[in-house]
Order: sequence, then structure tokens, then C-alpha cells
Amino acid sequence: MEQAAISTSVDNAEPSVAVLVPCRDEEATVADVVSGFLASLSGCVVYVYDNGSVDATAARATEAGAVVRTEEVPGKGGVVRRMFAEVDADIYVMADGSEIRMSAEDRGGKCQEIPSRS
Repeated sequence: MEQAAISTSVDNAEPSVAVLVPCRDEEATVADVVSGFLASLSGCVVYVYDNGSVDATAARATEAGAVVRTEEVPGKGGVVRRMFAEVDADIYVMADGSEIRMSAEDRGGKCQEIPSRS
């Protein structure tokens, strides 16, 4: 079933930022990844694309505040193509659903140079 594109654009001087997180069976870590980006990258929208998980990845991501979509066709290449086709943003950040080594402060620091639209 084809899902409509999601727009993160807003009518203000700040660019829209989409954090794209492809996941498969990342129940143990995805909530930390989502909450870390939401806490450190002000105004971002985190999109988790669950790629056939058999655990509670989608539920944990939703609880943490992510927009969750499901991609049934297995394979990271397909899910990445779908994410970029469906999510409209000025700036994209792609992260792994199991990446918890960086602190929230480190994630935000990597993105501090995001320019405004003005």
C-alpha cells in the first residue's frame, strides 16, 4: 500500500530537518536514538521506517515520539529509497536505529551549522 509523502516544511525562517532511521529489530535501542535526536536537534522530525521487525521496534519508536512507517520489502536499499521518496525536508540526517554511542550533545553539535532560510 502506497503511503502519501510527508512534508516537514513549515512557514518560518528555519529549514525543516528530517532524521531518517531505517530499522529492523532495534527494539532495545531505537527509543534512545529517537529521543536523543528530538532532545538535541531542535525542531527536527524523526522518521523510523520499520523494515520487517519481529520485535517491538515500531512501538518503542512511536512511544519515543517518532513518525513510524513500515516497509515490508526486506533490504536497506529499498527502505532508504522509500524514505527519501516519501519525506520532504530541507535537510536530511540519516542515522542507524542501533546507534547509541553518540550522546545527545554530540548529535546536536554535529548539526549546529544548519543555516536559516533568511
